[in-house]
Amino acid sequence: MVGEREFFEPETINLMRAALEEAWAQLEHEVQQRTSKVALAERILRAASGGERDRARLRAVALGNVGKLYIRVEHH
Repeated sequence: MVGEREFFEPETINLMRAALEEAWAQLEHEVQQRTSKVALAERILRAASGGERDRARLRAVALGNVGKLYIRVEHH
């Protein structure tokens, strides 16, 4: 649970940071303006506290229902 003291390994912290930054980057600027990055981070922390360590799943958890219609799609 977020708010309780929990310790993560440095690799997990880097993983969570990357998932957060990737999730944030996927949101359109207008959605970022009305979305709390802290809320995304809290979602990631909850999932990681539950044992999740897959970056794509952490990113998906962070995004949740935020801007399902407003996520940037990168074309390669």
